[in-house]
Amino acid sequence: MTETQPLAQPRSHTLAMRGLEFHFVDWGGDGLPVVVFLHGFTGHARTWDHAARSLAEEFHVLALDQRGHGDTQWAGVYGSRVMVDDVGAFLDALGAERVSLVGASMGGINAYCFAGAHVDRVERLVVVDIGPEVDRAGVERIMQNAGTAVEFASRDEAYDKMRAENPLADAAMLRHRVAHNLRVGDDGRVTWKWDPAMRDFARPREEIPPAEQWERWRALRCPTLLLRGSQSDLLSVEIAQRMLQDQPRARLVTIGGAGHTVTMDRPVEHDAAIRDFLLE
Repeated sequence: MTETQPLAQPRSHTLAMRGLEFHFVDWGGDGLPVVVFLHGFTGHARTWDHAARSLAEEFHVLALDQRGHGDTQWAGVYGSRVMVDDVGAFLDALGAERVSLVGASMGGINAYCFAGAHVDRVERLVVVDIGPEVDRAGVERIMQNAGTAVEFASRDEAYDKMRAENPLADAAMLRHRVAHNLRVGDDGRVTWKWDPAMRDFARPREEIPPAEQWERWRALRCPTLLLRGSQSDLLSVEIAQRMLQDQPRARLVTIGGAGHTVTMDRPVEHDAAIRDFLLE
């Protein structure tokens, strides 16, 4: 097998940076254009496996477990400001001068905030169902879900909880997300991999405020794709339209039948939109 052939499964790596051990997966393809994927809140790098396989013949695909998520070390500080700095440190550590970024939800904020501050380092940008301002209904749903049980008797029980919270999700995509997001305790019970401290929204966080997020969005200098789920309760039509007005390099694609978790809800349409955009 040569490096430009897609791998059946990604290689798993750890990297020490900014005082933490970060985990990421690498789908191979040395010498090809680099695409870095950033997952959403309580997600993980393997969320992107389906999309990575659709791109692995043309791109060197990397997916990062952001701080406190997946198999990356838990941290004392969370928030978009420190996570954006993590992205820069990750690219520096890999020697990646210029990449394309794909980010969903929390990862989308981190992606466009990094790209707006480092316009020379991002070739193309994909932002999935998020913007500098969000609907209150979606925020309240996420906070409510994050405040519920994090320990389960079995993987099936964890899946059932996620199914209840994500009724539009493709079943195979949801099972894959759950399978890679659990750790088994000595007593046989399972818990989520993500740091429970992240669901404490009263805890101080280093966030980039909306006004600065809008500034970074307007500062983008790369072609940008904004993906929105037609049934999203987080990214409203009005905010999406304002994002297009404020950033002429951006275009909007709405994925029918998808909610906020477009990646899980409509994986085929989601992957095709990203692939078409990155291959232009």
